[in-house]
Amino acid sequence: MAKDGVKSTETGPSAKAREHESWDPHWIESQFVATFVCANGECGEVVVCCGKSTFDVTFDYDHLGNIEQGWQEVFIPSFFSPPLHFFLIPPECPDEVAQEISRAFAAAWSDLGSAANRTRSAVEALLTERKVPKTTINKNRKRVGIKLHDRIVRFRSQDAEGAAYLEAVKWLGNTGSHSAQELSLDDILDGFEVFEHALHHIYVQRDRVIKRIAKEMTRRKGRPKPRRKSKLRKN
Repeated sequence: MAKDGVKSTETGPSAKAREHESWDPHWIESQFVATFVCANGECGEVVVCCGKSTFDVTFDYDHLGNIEQGWQEVFIPSFFSPPLHFFLIPPECPDEVAQEISRAFAAAWSDLGSAANRTRSAVEALLTERKVPKTTINKNRKRVGIKLHDRIVRFRSQDAEGAAYLEAVKWLGNTGSHSAQELSLDDILDGFEVFEHALHHIYVQRDRVIKRIAKEMTRRKGRPKPRRKSKLRKN
């Protein structure tokens, strides 16, 4: 955290509520701003965060073992600039896909429905990058858009496992569009985790590489790889 730390300012209605006879610290509500600096000397990135804070009761024991009640300020972030990444986007991921998932990261703190929709948009961008058509010609010879679900079905012929991951994220996006109030941050984090795995499966393909190596090792029954002959000619 930067030297300035966190600056918290109580809201007007919260300050006014202190006049009530039943007031206690539970009623306090503030807005805060915080500045963080990456501890990695080669990075040094500065991140600004803002949100609201409240107070929650705490319990501890004194030196005699008696319970003591206290109050602790609880900070609830709603915005980070630049956005915090919930997972490391692999360098193999196309820029168009990375941009959409980064927008989902930014929205996750304050608008869960938007975060779900942005993750769905990342699926759309991924399918476009994989050359899955966005439009088709209908029976009236008019060009019309292809629904995301149907695009995922088409992608199954390329990669059935990858299509299954994308379909799961699609359902999250649908909920974000129609029933955003039912979403929790845990739902969004689950979607991020599945999409992260999809990116590694489709672009990094480490699982496939390891499977190929394992299959080759089994075929050779542990024998060393045959050495390649040098192409250098002896004089």
